[in-house]
Amino acid sequence: MELTGVVDWCCQFMTERLHPDKLLEDWEFAHHADVPQLRLACFEMMQTEFTQFVLSPSFPALPFRDFLSLLENDDLRAVDEEQVVEAILKWTSASGQPARLEGLHTLLAEVRWGQTEREFRSQLAEQSILNSHKKCRALLSRVELWISWPRSRPGRQAPFKERPRKYAEEELLLLGPTYGLAEGEWSACIYSPQAEETIVTSCMKARPDSLIVSAENGRIYMLGGRVNNKWTNTVREYNVRTRRCRPVAPMLEQRRCAGACAVGGEIFVCGGKSATLEILASCEFFDPKRNVWQLLPPMLRSRYRPAVASLPDKRLFVIGGYNIFTGPMTSVEYCTFPSNDGSTKCSPQNMPASKDFWRNAAPVLNSYTGRAVCVSNGKIILGGGYNGQDGFVNEVEIFMPPDSSNPQGQWTRISDMRHKRYLYHMVACSRSIFSVGDLGNAVENGQTVESLGLPLNLQQERDGMEPRGWTDQKPLVNMRYVCGASAISRGIWKDRMVAH
Repeated sequence: MELTGVVDWCCQFMTERLHPDKLLEDWEFAHHADVPQLRLACFEMMQTEFTQFVLSPSFPALPFRDFLSLLENDDLRAVDEEQVVEAILKWTSASGQPARLEGLHTLLAEVRWGQTEREFRSQLAEQSILNSHKKCRALLSRVELWISWPRSRPGRQAPFKERPRKYAEEELLLLGPTYGLAEGEWSACIYSPQAEETIVTSCMKARPDSLIVSAENGRIYMLGGRVNNKWTNTVREYNVRTRRCRPVAPMLEQRRCAGACAVGGEIFVCGGKSATLEILASCEFFDPKRNVWQLLPPMLRSRYRPAVASLPDKRLFVIGGYNIFTGPMTSVEYCTFPSNDGSTKCSPQNMPASKDFWRNAAPVLNSYTGRAVCVSNGKIILGGGYNGQDGFVNEVEIFMPPDSSNPQGQWTRISDMRHKRYLYHMVACSRSIFSVGDLGNAVENGQTVESLGLPLNLQQERDGMEPRGWTDQKPLVNMRYVCGASAISRGIWKDRMVAH
């Protein structure tokens, strides 16, 4: 027993002094001495400090199997996927290691190629180290065909993992009017709890009452809303990399007060009110690669102002909202989002019945509208809202999705927010949940920000550690109010900073 205590103390001592420059020595010691706690701590540092680790003298000496395990991990904290490719080439080109070329195609297969730019892939294909390797040339050809020609996909499996990684270097991107802008203009700002908002794009055309959804590769979509004081079904895409907006295909139906979220690289929108003020059950989704909207089977219930969230396994949940017959709703329904390989196409002729496509899940604990939602660690977090009886609320619930042990899932009340919020934004960003702004009560809370701390590391997540409670953060200074919020990789915007 005493020896175990000494080992634990030594492990903690070494863990607290880990550094990327000497990480490989500690990693090898943990393997040889069979100290799993230290091995886990080393692996987590390789993940979380990937940028610094790649620059360290330890990195080129990392064994192939360990490097492959690192690349396979969804939680690898790279700046972006292009940095991952550059790290692979650096490791492969280490002096005196020609045998590493044999495993190059295996490492490249772990890159999330859908998160890279076409220009980068074109430049990569011209590099001699890849041109001289037959398997690498074949892999890059399959990758480019898959990304650029969606019609080639039916019945085939992607030659790379399509699921994006959870990059740690995330910032909060906020859209809305900043002080000094003319009426009808918005800015895009990066929020940091330690400083004022940094304006990265100013003077973009405003889109009041639009649904703002963040998708892959730093693209933000503004769905519907009002243009010249008239409701519209048009859609604009804002590219954080280029700081430019452009129109894309309009929605099939005009909607106001709808719900929307990203499902991988696609955009889902449901419910809301039509141009004739009918409350809708219809659903549609947008495929940016083909620039088309496509119908999905209507929901089991019509609703407006629902909260909508998707899980990494493409299960899509529509939560609460309002219906003219029931008032504020507690019902929850979900579906498994269709594959984007082109083989699933819903039309009025082959549309599945709603009862075959949508399923009921456990209802939320309270019936409020105008709630905000986000996903973290495979769980759905829902908060705030309004109903006629209680007014604005600060309640927060967390949802464990359906599984074999609990077919409808389970909602549980967790710590209340510090502020009552309605029509606001909740975002999972850098191991915290942020609640930002409040359009329903803008005078009191429109510029407030608070955060809910999540477990600090993988071991705490496995142990089921609860969030640490809500904390007020530095309020907004430059923004008058927030119309949209999302988490964005720092690597997407930091290299193209514009002067404040």
